Amino acid sequence: MEPEGANGVTEFRFETRPEEAGSRVDEFLARRFPLLSRTKLRGLIAAGGASRAETALSLGQRLTAGDTVEFRWEPARTPCCYPERLPIEILWEDRFLLVANKPAGMLVHPTRGVKRGTLTNRLLAYLNPRLTGAEIAPEGGEPTLWPRFIHRLDRETSGVILVAKDSVSAAALGKALALGQFSKWYLAIVCGALPQGRSEAREAIGRFDDAPPHWRVSSEGQAARSIFEPLAVSERGLSLCALQPVTGRTNQLRIHSAHRDAPILGDALYGGRTASRLMLHAWKLDFPHPATGEVVSVCAPVPPSIREAWPGVWPQIREP
Repeated sequence: MEPEGANGVTEFRFETRPEEAGSRVDEFLARRFPLLSRTKLRGLIAAGGASRAETALSLGQRLTAGDTVEFRWEPARTPCCYPERLPIEILWEDRFLLVANKPAGMLVHPTRGVKRGTLTNRLLAYLNPRLTGAEIAPEGGEPTLWPRFIHRLDRETSGVILVAKDSVSAAALGKALALGQFSKWYLAIVCGALPQGRSEAREAIGRFDDAPPHWRVSSEGQAARSIFEPLAVSERGLSLCALQPVTGRTNQLRIHSAHRDAPILGDALYGGRTASRLMLHAWKLDFPHPATGEVVSVCAPVPPSIREAWPGVWPQIREP
């Protein structure tokens, strides 16, 4: 129904349908506010935001058919994740999963200060074509599909990112990732020369709060392993290489590259030369499908922003 609002507070009224009899109040409201996190929703209910017949409802209270539930919410103070119908490049998809090509400069998840413009916003709209607003679920209370990211990419990094459409697929993929059954390759332009042939970096990485960069090589850090495969060298003192993160530490490839005196071009944090962007691209991903066990291989095309930094080399590139 139409909400009523005063002083920034929005009030909604919903009637419990017969098939919803016995639902807990938090479950009932979650179906109507799919983009408001469960933690925030429960906090609002616990603070007296939900009522029935002018009596506050508690989190675990059960509803009966025909109950009218009133819910008060101040969106300005409790923002949710809004779907945004903006372009998104899908590289591969089935009913369980999808693989997207994330642009450089885009956050994967909303943060405390950034609620719009992330990959999550776009995927919410893509996965839920009938979801038209942030407050109310699609007509009939259809379940909302949430993008479940299996791995992460830095804001400045472009390329392949894997998303599960359900919790069962996400759990299976998370287990496969932990068991080392994923293969991820990145392309990077680095400043300087790398040793010829395939080599490994095994320096541990730790976090320190004394000064940036907070993540750096440290004997007290966690074990980290990266594979380097040089592909081409330019006369401008640059090298193009394929990088494989065997482990998944924060900023691992950037740190290991800089530790080899070959920081990634555009990586000011770790000593790279200035460029239009961080020249790091998640290029290729192999993973076992959670339903069939078959290996799926997906490649993200090299973006123009990286091609333009080194024109003429790309037709020669071979896979590692």
